[in-house]
Amino acid sequence: MRLLPGAALLWRGGDRHQVGLARALPLDSDDARALARSGGAVPRDRPRLAARLSRAGLVAPEPLAPVRVRVSGLSASGVAAAEALARAGASLTLVDPAVDDAGTAEPGVLPALGRGTRAERASRLVRELRPGVRVDLDRSRAVDSEVAVAVGSLPPVDLHRLMVADVPHVAVLVDERGVTLLPVTPGITACVRCRDIVRTRLDPVWPLLLRQCEPLAPRADPRDAAVAGGLAAAAALTLARGGLPPGWRVEAGRPSPLSLAAEPACGCGAAEREPDGYARSA
Repeated sequence: MRLLPGAALLWRGGDRHQVGLARALPLDSDDARALARSGGAVPRDRPRLAARLSRAGLVAPEPLAPVRVRVSGLSASGVAAAEALARAGASLTLVDPAVDDAGTAEPGVLPALGRGTRAERASRLVRELRPGVRVDLDRSRAVDSEVAVAVGSLPPVDLHRLMVADVPHVAVLVDERGVTLLPVTPGITACVRCRDIVRTRLDPVWPLLLRQCEPLAPRADPRDAAVAGGLAAAAALTLARGGLPPGWRVEAGRPSPLSLAAEPACGCGAAEREPDGYARSA
């Protein structure tokens, strides 16, 4: 049992001490000295101190089981998600066969990392960022969740793959105004196709527009890419552990909660699970 990371042991003057700043727990000198000697570990011979720290939320949680996340599409948003996932200790599978040239490279996204595909260069980046991180480029490898980046919507072949394989995923959908993030648990929450059916009702040529977007490389504002990448990483980790994270819309670096209802006409099964459709909101 250890103190929560960042929970500092602080002196208040005299023989008074405390642990933490936001919700401080007062300590006497004996407990403070014991904590200081243990280097952040809660001494086993002080069960009362351990109980007080636990009730105060100042004990680090047990390490979570490792997860593997696939990141498909290593534009700025995908690279930001991969970086955040690596920092969080997730194993990574990186997928993007594109080789950048002067017309497709996003400034500053994968700088000075040698030649190769975006996936190869991104793997070098995350290994430099987090030595020892497990990263591979095997698209067929089983994963716990996926971050999929595309322009406008996920291509039908990618959406079909994710839904049929029952892979929890975060659709990171880039456009000229910002980034939409849709976390999906197949058969339980509304999916990307649910959203596209609604968009098609509003604009009947929406599917035609999406077909034209399929070959386009996502290019997000750097602020939006950074924020969306962090949110996508958090959502992917939550999905991998069975949670249901909210959706988001990011514009000008500002995230806004996004709700999405299951569409009965979709056939993904989420609408049948909840008679009125399943809606996510933050």
